[in-house]
Amino acid sequence: MVYAALYASRPIQPMSEEDLAEILAVSRRKNAERGITGRLVYAATEGEVGLFAQWIEGEDWRVRELLYFSILCDARHAFVGRPFEGPIERRQFPSWTMEFERLGSEEIVSAEIDSLVARAHTIRPQAKRKMRMSPEATRRRHAPTG
Repeated sequence: MVYAALYASRPIQPMSEEDLAEILAVSRRKNAERGITGRLVYAATEGEVGLFAQWIEGEDWRVRELLYFSILCDARHAFVGRPFEGPIERRQFPSWTMEFERLGSEEIVSAEIDSLVARAHTIRPQAKRKMRMSPEATRRRHAPTG
């Protein structure tokens, strides 16, 4: 079973191309070591801090460790929200230690978040449902024969 988390955050200051390159280099190296894959998107207009959204997936404890002890503690951004976290049936970005795309606007980042949340709900494991028997069927099943 794969575990995934999606979060959105705002940097505390505008991100330069060098800042983004450093984040990606470190993330890709560490994610490869941890067996984590995912996607990072970012959008900002000139001089604005912008908006990040990141989907990470991998072993349950590895994703939680990264999310709670690294990402959420990172002083470079303010936590905005975590619209999805939980088990999924399969990885969505199996060949990317961290795919990155710079998007044209925060609205497009928000649309990406909505798309990933919708996708996550289609790949969540289905709970096994027990079949319930009607009271009449239960009586017949347990009625003495003969």
